[in-house]
Amino acid sequence: MPDNVNPQVTDALTQLQSATMDPGVVVMEGKGKAFQSISQSMAIAIQDAVDYMRNVSTMSATAQGVAMAKFLETKNQDYLDKALKDAIDMAANAADSFGKISASAKEVLGDFDPAS
Repeated sequence: MPDNVNPQVTDALTQLQSATMDPGVVVMEGKGKAFQSISQSMAIAIQDAVDYMRNVSTMSATAQGVAMAKFLETKNQDYLDKALKDAIDMAANAADSFGKISASAKEVLGDFDPAS
């Protein structure tokens, strides 16, 4: 450092560098950043699962409407027994997938301890 810098400023900078570059601080900050990254990834996975569930729900509702219309038009019981049931099952499977993804995300976050 230049000789014309106030020694108190130099000392303050040295202490600051020492405190922030301490290996324990660096490791703890790294773990905190890793936890934030994992948390964000899990949030995105859940958001994607919600989008998927919403899209499947829309398709299911449309298929149910078509099946009901076809049944009313033709009186063919297959539209109720097969097509309507499959459309309802499609939405239920999407909801199950959402539950599994949410539970997995919670487990991943629970297994990560940023303090250790």
